[in-house]
Amino acid sequence: MTDTTTPTTGAEPEEVTAGWLFMTANALGLSDADLAYVLDVRPDTLRKHWKFGTQPVPDGVRADLQQFIEFTDACVDVLVSRAEDMDEPAIIVYGNLRDVPEGHMAATYGITWWDHVAFSTKKLVPEVYIGYVAEVAMAYDYSAGVIDAVHEDPSVLALHARSTERQRTRS
Repeated sequence: MTDTTTPTTGAEPEEVTAGWLFMTANALGLSDADLAYVLDVRPDTLRKHWKFGTQPVPDGVRADLQQFIEFTDACVDVLVSRAEDMDEPAIIVYGNLRDVPEGHMAATYGITWWDHVAFSTKKLVPEVYIGYVAEVAMAYDYSAGVIDAVHEDPSVLALHARSTERQRTRS
């Protein structure tokens, strides 16, 4: 049996290829615009120069993207920790950017990035309920006003409540 913990290809090359850059961005759920924001470059730099190889990807991009990967992993770790401390954890995801509350990380890094964070959390804590605001409100028997008030705080990434429906089924 092959040991899958040791890479078989050796060390990763220092050169950042466009293929590696965009594969990594896609895996993180970052659109080209979101990737440009994370790397603090203009979107047309990505599209015109790096994606089509007219200019090489600068050396510092790997370090910048690695920092963002670590940030993303830390977000997942926070959600996992919160979810493990709750009886019925939930994470709200968004179908449109206009649905994202101001100040929420999904407004900054994009809803597909947030979907990646929620998906990664769900893989580690399968009992996490994932849904849009209305679905979480219905599943947990929140009124719209209550869930909006709770969710206005951008630091509230995972919610906990015990719905009356779920309480009845446990009794």
